[in-house]
Amino acid sequence: MPRTPSKRSSVLICVLAGVLTLSGCASTTSATRATSSTPEPTSSTKSEHTDPGITLTCGVVSVIETTTLNAYSGYQGGHISAADYAAVINTVPQMYRALSYQPERGLRNLIDAAAEATKSTPATVPGAAFDPNGQPYSQAAESLRTACEAAGDGVKIAGQYGG
Repeated sequence: MPRTPSKRSSVLICVLAGVLTLSGCASTTSATRATSSTPEPTSSTKSEHTDPGITLTCGVVSVIETTTLNAYSGYQGGHISAADYAAVINTVPQMYRALSYQPERGLRNLIDAAAEATKSTPATVPGAAFDPNGQPYSQAAESLRTACEAAGDGVKIAGQYGG
């Protein structure tokens, strides 16, 4: 009888996918956040800036976007529990906090705005710190994605669920 991955393994795979996304953060492929389980790619651009801080920031934003999309899709699809969803979503404010401590980060005001938005966006799942699809967080995240795209460092999202 073949083994199927546990729900906790699925969450770990989700987070690992985000970390793997970070390893290729200098690539120019971009994607937009989708509320469905399949992200929709947008146009590619050539990176013309030389600011490694923006590349760092956009790589971390890729990890955050991958993490939140996969948690949402996994929860909506019944692949992970509400508690697992909340545990993953609750890492996002810490990711922004860690990024804010990096002296070489780029897009500082947008990072700060997104971090602040995690505090003011109401959660819709018990135990979660906030709802990544709610306002004002989703608007702050969109501003970061747009800035990364404009800088030539599009945000890449690796979807675990869907087709």
